[in-house]
Amino acid sequence: MLDSGIADPVYIYNSISYSGRKKLNGFKDALKKHGISDIENRIHKYDGDSQQFNEIADLWIRLQKRPLLSWSDRCG
Repeated sequence: MLDSGIADPVYIYNSISYSGRKKLNGFKDALKKHGISDIENRIHKYDGDSQQFNEIADLWIRLQKRPLLSWSDRCG
């Protein structure tokens, strides 16, 4: 994503499987490689409860104008 020009990525995930952890670590490594320091502010875990769904939806709305979202196992 970063090599494609997306300068402000956010990672929303819902899986802590082996594959999910590998993707999350890859996201963190890519941010470090590109000198992005606020890594933890860019990572959001969605556990599936309705209150958290509203929080993730609000985040999505705030960020919808920017091409930046990457989803984990169940979403792509």
